[in-house]
Amino acid sequence: DHIFNSAPAGEHAREIVLQPVIRLQGQDLVGKVEGFTTSFVNIGSEKLMSNADEHSEAIDLWMEFMSKAGLFMGDLALKPKIGQATWGTIDGIQAYTLRFNYRGLELGVGNYTLIPQGDSPTLSQSDLTFGLERILWAVNKNPHFNEVMGPFSYAMRDEDIKMDSYRTTTLMAGSGVKPGTDEKGSKLRSLVQRFGGVSEEFNPDLVKYYYDWWSQFTNLPNDIGVTTDILRAEVGRQRNVQMRSVLIDSGMQIKYLDTQTPTETFVADLPDKAYDVLRKEFEK
Repeated sequence: DHIFNSAPAGEHAREIVLQPVIRLQGQDLVGKVEGFTTSFVNIGSEKLMSNADEHSEAIDLWMEFMSKAGLFMGDLALKPKIGQATWGTIDGIQAYTLRFNYRGLELGVGNYTLIPQGDSPTLSQSDLTFGLERILWAVNKNPHFNEVMGPFSYAMRDEDIKMDSYRTTTLMAGSGVKPGTDEKGSKLRSLVQRFGGVSEEFNPDLVKYYYDWWSQFTNLPNDIGVTTDILRAEVGRQRNVQMRSVLIDSGMQIKYLDTQTPTETFVADLPDKAYDVLRKEFEK
């Protein structure tokens, strides 16, 4: 927004935008439907006060880019749609949408939007956005989408949920989100639960892999050390909570245990008979 708002009046160049995006709506589809992930890199071009010819030119440029990248344009299907939308308190917005589908996979969407401004001239906007990872998958022609989502050693074991969870939580923790009960913090905790369970060791190498990936597209405010510590501490907290729950369910009378402490400290404070209870539970 600051780029567009700082432009001199009447001067709006086409801007290329690359930004990491988190979308948790399709979380349950990760690992089940190819092409779904909870985070991705959104690439696109934006131009305010664009006329229809300039929007068409932008479409041609994107198709030329994808063709040069290795996509056969004969396999690209363009699906148009015309409709109206409401943004906030603004009614009567006219939207011309074009969906880019490559062999059944949606790569991106192009919107040409006309936004009423009362007595002022109508604001027009050319907005084309694509998922970088989906384009990479189509260009590389990998058998499975997970092969462009992380290390091949994990992809070949079909550990899609683990890869996706580390990928998205690294972006969140690197961006300053902390585990907690607020909206963002609770979502971070929920994703950490998908790392693999209480017996799964925390994997700092995956955090480093994805931290390096996201750092290509944005300046993460937390460095790799802080990011790793946030996720490691939350893994430990969840492991402690689960162990405490198992002990309480077993009927064992235990003193107050601080689940926020490192797991090593938490375990050291347990009575001796607790180890047998935990061992039986986690060997199931």
